[in-house]
Parts: sequence; structure tokens; C-alpha cells
Amino acid sequence: MFSKWNKIDLHIHTDYSNKTKKKDYKCNFSLITLCKKVKQENVDMISLTDHNIINCKAYDELSKLQLKYLVGVELDTTITNNDLTNYVTRIMDKQNNTKINVKPFHALILFKSQDHNQISAKLESMYKQISNSVLKNLNINLDTNKFLRVTTINHIIRTFRDEDFFIIAHGDKSKGLKEHCQNANNMIEAQYEILVGDISALEMKSNANMENVINKYNEDFLTLIENEFKVEPTSYVVFSDNHNCNEYKLNKFATWIKGNTDFETLRLSFSDPESRIHTSDKEPSSNIAYIEAMDLSIKDKLNTINFSPYLNVIIGGRSSGKSLLLNSLVQMINDFNDEKKAIFKKSYSKIVNIEKSNAKLKMGNKTNNISISAEAFCQEEIINLFQNNEKLGKNLSNEFSPPDENKIKKIHDELDSLANDFYLYYNNYKKVNSKIDKGDIKNYIKNSTKDSKKIFNINVLSLKKINSKEDYDKITSSLDKINYDLEQLKQTKFNNLKIFSSNDITIIDQLLKLLITKRSQITKTHSQNTIHDLFIDKIQIINKEYTSNELTNKLKEIESSKLLLDNDLKDYKTFFKSKFELKKICYEIERIEKYIPDIIKTKDKYKFVTKINMNIKGKEIVENFFNSKILHYDETLNLFRNILNLANPNINECRIKQIPINGKDPDKLNELFKDYIKTIKNNITYEILECLENGTEISTEATSQGKKASIFLDIKLKNLLINTDKNILLIDQLEDNIDNKFISEQLVTIIRKLKTKMQVILVTHNPSLAIYGDAENIIIAENNNKQISYKQGGLENISIRKEACKILDGGEIAFKNRMDKYNINILKGINK
Repeated sequence: MFSKWNKIDLHIHTDYSNKTKKKDYKCNFSLITLCKKVKQENVDMISLTDHNIINCKAYDELSKLQLKYLVGVELDTTITNNDLTNYVTRIMDKQNNTKINVKPFHALILFKSQDHNQISAKLESMYKQISNSVLKNLNINLDTNKFLRVTTINHIIRTFRDEDFFIIAHGDKSKGLKEHCQNANNMIEAQYEILVGDISALEMKSNANMENVINKYNEDFLTLIENEFKVEPTSYVVFSDNHNCNEYKLNKFATWIKGNTDFETLRLSFSDPESRIHTSDKEPSSNIAYIEAMDLSIKDKLNTINFSPYLNVIIGGRSSGKSLLLNSLVQMINDFNDEKKAIFKKSYSKIVNIEKSNAKLKMGNKTNNISISAEAFCQEEIINLFQNNEKLGKNLSNEFSPPDENKIKKIHDELDSLANDFYLYYNNYKKVNSKIDKGDIKNYIKNSTKDSKKIFNINVLSLKKINSKEDYDKITSSLDKINYDLEQLKQTKFNNLKIFSSNDITIIDQLLKLLITKRSQITKTHSQNTIHDLFIDKIQIINKEYTSNELTNKLKEIESSKLLLDNDLKDYKTFFKSKFELKKICYEIERIEKYIPDIIKTKDKYKFVTKINMNIKGKEIVENFFNSKILHYDETLNLFRNILNLANPNINECRIKQIPINGKDPDKLNELFKDYIKTIKNNITYEILECLENGTEISTEATSQGKKASIFLDIKLKNLLINTDKNILLIDQLEDNIDNKFISEQLVTIIRKLKTKMQVILVTHNPSLAIYGDAENIIIAENNNKQISYKQGGLENISIRKEACKILDGGEIAFKNRMDKYNINILKGINK
């Protein structure tokens, strides 16, 4: 329905050219023969363009045939009236063999009106006016002497002021432009050819390669054209310039225009040849996979919408159904996850019956589950990306360099180990520190070396044996249970038959006997150990009574010191060990330094920064955690001394802040310390820097939401241009948060390129995207009394275009500016 490429040939001669050019046409002209040949060449639209004359009879016949056409003529044209007179004079002067330097160039004139009789009358009137004014002194009548017919741009403009038409500069360009423009006059002629339109027709009289000719022409033009008139290389259309209907055939290269077979499509094509004109030996191919059409069920009414494989723009007023249509497509496409489909479920699921709706892919069947690779963007989603930094990294994973995960994990493990060791050693130290009676340890040791004059001295500690009642009870209970289970097992039956034979029972009984023997041995050993412990207890009582009753106070002090050291020796060992370990871990914390630099990747005009946020210093840990969390932390002391104060039960004022009860508790301190460790571990974030031409860099962290969205779109869409692994791109009203400068200067250009690689469907109220993007399909959403409907057409459809311009913000101005790029009214205005 939309965006059909039409092959055109707008420069075909008839035998009427023999009336103005001697022996110009090579055979007897037959329109039927021509049309047959044209159809064989699959040409969709033609024009009969004879030299300086219109074959009205041929157009009469053509109007009755089912073949699209435009009325046209090929005119010999000079720049000025003096050039016109000079040229006619030299042609008339048969005796003058002087080379004619100023030759007329050929210009094709194509008209919107199909009233060929009226166009012909105006053309004949133009030549009469030239004869009666410019050539009056030469007494030359261009009506009777048609071989001398020549005109100027000014005469063309004045004659056809009331008509809508194109002028296409036409001539033999197979040798390039240099030879054609060796002097100033020809330079002016070249400028005029460009001035009348950005399109030039090529008349190929040689077998030269078309691409080489075009490149040669553009190169020459750029080297010769004057600076004040410098323009971009022009675009070209190729016509057959056929002079023999029996041998009609297009050159190797043909011209296609995109749209309808009418003058309005040609107007759009000439205003935007990059998008709508294709000159090649083959018709341009569209995207391989795209959505052709959909039936959308809205409140039980089925709306059918067709899509172009190129750019589809959905427009309309507020709440007209624009986003509804786009999000319904998102809902149907399997490639999108639930997060992408959330907008439909939230806003449109009660309006659209998705089960009764369907879509059709190219070469596919209708379904409400479309299997096609797609990408979709909406304004809210992009803004949220920069608020959720992790999502930004995932969405631009190809841009941001990944960090060294192994290196980061190693540092994380070291930090976790540091926190665990600190908790362990602080806990151990605090426990033993509160348990032992340190007193005057040196005095205890000194006293223990003296002799108390005891008659006997028994080392009770060496006599003690390990005799755990819990272990005994556990193992005997286990043996008893096994014994019971074996007895039960002997009686087990299956299908009323015992599962063990007599031999099996004998083996089980032997095992039971062994278990009973072992239990008896264990009980005996336990009893012996119990008696041993009772004996030791009695010895300790005797020893204590002897010391109390028989020794002096001084000797008692010696024995007390020995007993204290004997009983607390293990605790003292634990105390000094835990104190040493605590000191060591405190020093490790103070001296730790871990740093991983950010990773910067440059692409295009952006720097993509993977920020590792890993810069750990021991001094900062002490300052930011211990100093801030421990009340009365003494900055004149190192971390170890402060932790000793924290563990000291006698220094009540030193505790964890805001915890008055159990403010020295290792578990509470450990909980706080581990939470702090989490904050200093790397928190990978992503930042984009835009590098401006003046050398400055703008960070996405310091820009507006609109700028962030612009940067993201610029990156993402350019990536799609480079690596198009998606078939469809859907965009929903991004311009609400994007400045117009980005849209007009960058986004439109990207969209124009993308639409040749993938199907683009976007909702917008910005005229630049629709008009300068050259949308092949305009879909107008309407909401009349809560009844949503859609109508559509291309920009070449005048009624659709007018309505679109009313809806789009500033659409009429935008379209006028576009059409002014190729608008004959400019020349009409110049020649008033």
C-alpha cells in the first residue's frame, strides 16, 4: 500500500521531434508499440518529451490507456536573450563556419496539469512572443521555422507562471563537467543548471559506467564552481531519451521514485532525492522482515492499519490513540520482556482486546504473537535508565568496558576476611580479658618460685583425666538404640515371611553380642574414670585443708600464687595470644590500601567510563568507622590501643555510640563494621562524557534529563546503524524530553539512515521527524467521542499531508521549508 518503488522514464521522444529537429526520430512512431515495450521494461510512469513541441495527438491516445504519465517537453534553453539571438543568428548564417561557443542546454519541463492541449497552447504562445520581441529585428518566426526554436529560463517562467512544473537540467554529461565549463559563460550555465533544481537528468550517449560519470561530474563541479556558489554534489535521475519506439529499452541504469505514480510524488522525490530517488540497475530492496499490517480491536471495533517497511509516523491529538497503537505492537512482539510490556498492561489492556487483535509480518500469517527481533524506546524508560545506573550499564554493555571481576573479588574477599578476623580476635580478647584475674602477675610469678616448706606437693593437674559424662551418655544411648533396632529387624516380615534366614539371624546375634560387650567395656571405663575423679577431688580437699591449717600466712600466699598460676595458665596463654592477634589485625586495618582505576573507552564523540569506585585506605577506615562509631575514641592513640580501651570493662565511657547497654559487645560492633565494609566495597557505576569540539567534556551526571536522553538515543541508534541485528525499531514520543536542536541536527539524520536498514515506527508531534525524516507512512490517530480510529497515507497524499501539518507542531512551516528546497515558485518570484 505504501512506499512502492516505481520505475519511471520521463524522457521519451515521439516522431513530433522531427518537426523541430531534423531527422531526430528514427522510425514511424506507434504509441501502442511504445506502451508494450514500456510494460515489458516494467516502467510505471512515463512522459513524452519532444524537442520544443508537444505531441497532443499522442497524449490524447495516452490518456485512454492504463499507463501513468506526466505531460512534458524538452526545451532548448539559453541563459539570456543575447545568447538566444546570437545562437539563432549563427544557425541562420550558413556561410559562417565559426564555431558556436554558446550552445543552448536542454531542459526537461514536466507539468502537474494533464491538460496537454492547454500546455501546448501556452508553449506555442511563448515562441510567438519570442518571435515578436527578441527575434523581431531578424524577422524570424519560430512558429513557421520550428527548427530554430530556442528559449530562456525567463520566458519559461513567465509563460508557465500559472502552472506547477519542474525544470530538470539535461545534457550529455558523459565527459564530466570540465570541458563543458572552460569559460566564464559556461560556468554561469552550470550554475543555472543547478539553480533550477537539485536534480539533473543524464543523457547517456556513450557506454561509460554511470557511477563513474556521476562521480566525475561531481568532482569536476566541486573543483570549478565558485566559492560563493558552492553547493553539495547534486543528485541525478536517468531517462532513456528514446528516439525509436521499436527499439525502446532502458539503459543499464534506471530511475525509481518512492510513493505514488503522480506529480506530487515527483515533487517530494525532487525535494528529498536521498530518500525517494534511486538510480541503479535494480529496484531497491526493503527490509527482509517487517510488520505489514495489523488489526487492532478497540472496544470491539476492528481497526486495520498498514505499515511501510521504512518510516511510519503515528500522530494525533491528546489521548487520540497514538501510544495505544505503538504499545499494542510492543505487547504482540515476543522479543520484548514484561518490563517493556508494562505500559500496555497498565494503561491500555482494558481498552484493547489483544486476543482479538493480530498483526501480519511480511510473508507471514496473522497472529497476536509476533516472532520478530525488535527494539523499543520510550521517554520514561530512558530517563529511568540514568536513575538506575545498573540498567544503564546493561543497556550499553557494548560501550562500557567490563571490570576485572577476579581482581575485584579478590579485594572483596580480603575485606571480608579482615572484618571476620577483627571480630574473632576482638571477641576472643574481650572474653578472656574479663575472665582472668590479672592482678599483680609479676608478684604471682615471684611468689610461685619460693618454697612453702610443704611436707608433700601433689601436682593435681597432671593427675586429671578427661571424663565427659555427656560423651558417655551419647555413645551408650546410641548402642542401646542399635541393639533395639536389630532385635526388631530380626522379626521383620515381607509377604508374611521373615526376610532373614536362620543363618542371617545367627550373624545378627553375633553382632548384638559384640555390641553388648563393647557397651560393658565403655561402662567399666567410665566408672573407673569417675572413681579417679573422686579420688582427685579428695586429694584437692586434703591439700587445701593442709595448706589452710598447717602453713603460715606467708607460706599460704606462696601456695596461693602457685595455685592461681596453675589454674589460669591456659587463660593467660589465650589472653596473650588474643592480644597479639588483635594488635596484628588492627595494624593490618591501619595499613590497608586497595585501588582499582576507572576504565575509560572512547567511541565516536563519547567517553564511556566504568567507575570501579575502589580506593580503600586504612586511615579512612579508622577515621570514617572506628573514630565515628566509638565514643571517646582517642585520636592520639593508635587503633589497637583504642580497641583495648573498648574491651576494658573498667573504662565504661568508652563504648559504641548510641548503644549505652552492651556498648562493648563484639556482635554489635561486628554488625556495624560489616555494614561499613559493604559501603567501601566497589559500587560499579557508569558515566558518559560527551567530548565537545572545544575540548570540554560534559558528564551525564551533570546534565538535564533531556540531554541524557539525547545522548543515550544518539549512542543506541548509531549502534543499530553499525550492527543492525533488529528488524523493527519502535519509539514513543521521545521529543518531550529532547531539545529540538538534537532532533533536527542529529536524530532526523539517524532515523533517515535507519529506515533503510530496519522498519521504524514512532509516535511524535515533532514535524522534523515526520517531514524531514520523509515518512513513507503517516498514521493519524483520532478520538471522536471516545471512539478511536486511524487513517493513513504518504506525504505525497495532499489531504493526509495537510491534516498532518495541522496536527504537528509547526508542521506547515516545516513542510514549506522542505519544499522550498525544490520549488519553481522561487524562480517565479525572481522573474516577476
